[in-house]
Amino acid sequence: MKAAIDIGSNSILLAIAEAPRPNERVKLQHDEARVVGLIKGVHENSKISDEKLEDAKTCLRDYKKIVDQFSAQKDLKIVATESLRLPRNGLEIKRQLEEAVEHEIELISGDREAELSFKSVEFEFPSPDAQVKKLVFDIGGASTEIVLGSSAGIELKTSEKIGCVILSQRFGLERAQSLQDACHEVLNLFEKSARLLEIKESFHKSKQEAFGVAGTMTSLIAVEKALERYDRDLVNGQKISLERVLYWRDHIMSLDTPERQSLKGLEPKRADVFGGGLCILSCIMNFFSLKEVTCADAGVRIGLLYEKA
Repeated sequence: MKAAIDIGSNSILLAIAEAPRPNERVKLQHDEARVVGLIKGVHENSKISDEKLEDAKTCLRDYKKIVDQFSAQKDLKIVATESLRLPRNGLEIKRQLEEAVEHEIELISGDREAELSFKSVEFEFPSPDAQVKKLVFDIGGASTEIVLGSSAGIELKTSEKIGCVILSQRFGLERAQSLQDACHEVLNLFEKSARLLEIKESFHKSKQEAFGVAGTMTSLIAVEKALERYDRDLVNGQKISLERVLYWRDHIMSLDTPERQSLKGLEPKRADVFGGGLCILSCIMNFFSLKEVTCADAGVRIGLLYEKA
């Protein structure tokens, strides 16, 4: 058994699977995500709060018990992303989390995060045609990774310092209001990114596929389907049009957090940052002129499972 834990800025995720054979998809035995909101409030004093630290410790202790139950502790990888890159006390938080989970935590770069997300999509949705370019984006809590590649490998990648938690806090998107200023900021960031402009140019010269991973995408599909209970098989691989993304973005932003929490398919703890995530998603689709995007319930944790020991 192999296990992977991804300590994200908003969610902490655990995946356990049988070690995949070459060219085979992983067979998940356990897959779980908990919304901890590790970096909520960080923009105010640049430090993770004691409350969020304790929530993360509790989550990791619980995950350790599950890993032990599956006898996967010998092949366990734990990584932290912008969740610990951003805060001023990130390294101290890392040390305390390592003590809680009794395992080393690798603090990975934005580029490594992008590579793992792309790897997960390439294995989950393989394309035999190397001429088909895959655009893969991962909307996190504090950063958004965007990668362009194909079955031949990664061509270009970038990690942009904007995520659903950061954007929601900056513009107060937990409340019902206009998204105009928030979307303007995101698109302005994109237009100033030389690497993103390079990705855009290359993407439009080829056959194209676009995939979105992480909580905003999976939650959107779950809400679109009004799922009473999350089911990966009903979400992974589902497509959604720009028209529906814009509908849900504007509808969500017409609701305050308590109203969002009553929506079928939406994890209540994600309600306050869901509008920010949909704002970033709509900006990505507009920036790349995407008419639709495929949801991939993949990302860093799945990419780690596909890596060789």
